Amino acid sequence: MTNPILNKENGILRTSLPLFSASLIAQGINFLTLFLMPWLYSADEIGPFFVFSAIGQILVSLVSLRSPNSIVLSRNEKVAVSNLGYSLLIGSVFSVLVYVPAMIIPETPLAIRFEKWMAWLPLIPVYCLSGSIVSSLEYYLNYAKKFRLIGLSYVVKNASILILTVTLGWFYPFTVSIILAVIIGQVLNVLFVVLFGGIPFTKMTLSLKGLKFFVLRYREILVFNTIMAGLQQVTSHLPIILLSLLFDAPLVAYYGISYRVFATPLGLWGMSVSQVFFKRCVDYFNQSEPFYNYALSTLKKMVLWVFPFGLMAALLAPRAFSVFLGADWVEAGDIGRLILPLILIQSVAIPFTVLFNILRTQRRVIWYYLIGLIVRVFIGILLPWFFFDGGYRLVLIFFSAIGVLYYLFYIHELLGQVKRYDASAAVK
Repeated sequence: MTNPILNKENGILRTSLPLFSASLIAQGINFLTLFLMPWLYSADEIGPFFVFSAIGQILVSLVSLRSPNSIVLSRNEKVAVSNLGYSLLIGSVFSVLVYVPAMIIPETPLAIRFEKWMAWLPLIPVYCLSGSIVSSLEYYLNYAKKFRLIGLSYVVKNASILILTVTLGWFYPFTVSIILAVIIGQVLNVLFVVLFGGIPFTKMTLSLKGLKFFVLRYREILVFNTIMAGLQQVTSHLPIILLSLLFDAPLVAYYGISYRVFATPLGLWGMSVSQVFFKRCVDYFNQSEPFYNYALSTLKKMVLWVFPFGLMAALLAPRAFSVFLGADWVEAGDIGRLILPLILIQSVAIPFTVLFNILRTQRRVIWYYLIGLIVRVFIGILLPWFFFDGGYRLVLIFFSAIGVLYYLFYIHELLGQVKRYDASAAVK
């Protein structure tokens, strides 16, 4: 018997193509920004920017309490609009609260230990606010299946960041210029979506009673997903913060540039597929249809799509960095080779991180995130550095290898959850 969902929807590759096409253009712009940055800013200025970005990404994952996930899980338009409103409210309130530590820390002894962070620390809450709004609006566009518009918003943001990074870098080539370029790019992204996304602000009716119902209904997302997102983001971004404490700023710049050059195109592709994968799996789940085969098929396609990129990147990395960024940045290409296996499997795993939201298995998966944080960060970074007096190469080899093993177990666990769901659904 033909699956009605498959009749209604195109294949995941075709459906995600409009989003990926626009994302690919945005990626090209982002690549140009990355390649121009070393010509305008020194490694000593680029390194602290990546530390700011790492701290900002960790906090952005927390301030919204993962409430945007509720938008895609909505069963109808009225609920989706309501969830969008509460998601915007929660993200805004907690972003404002970030100002409290941002104002207190400069007055404490920590300011001496992290003196080089003090100049841009007040900008962290602004980054959180704009990032949380972008996330909520993007999830609503996902619910509305406006994938092309999501891709266009990436183009607007990255083009704005490019123009501002170059312009500000020409006149004031310091860390704060790069940070302001990113924040203003996010704000322009929000304005673009508001103007062209058809966001139904007038239909939002927020109330204290409605907020209580929202919190009660989505409490697992707000609590467990937030904990998991925090652990995931800390695991992903704490390495660059630790590298800034263990090594000098130029090394952080080399790591940050190489990581973004390789991870950004793969990450955008993974997120493009994830948008469609999330919505399709929700449709399967809401109609009590099995979807293990669909998930497994998506995994195989992701592996086939990223393998050629990984092979080419491994062969060309040092030479490419030397040609496009100059001889001083050839070390970034060597670093890229060391962390490339981890980047590849991370990109493959991106679409499958939504499965525990759908199956509501957050309590089980949270232990994988916690173990991943301990193993990948503390054993992968601190152990080789402290006990073996490891240089940065040994540290990165440990970190990458342990990360690959972690993601293999992680993907296996998520697919196992889907398989168990299929078996239970068949019994019912």
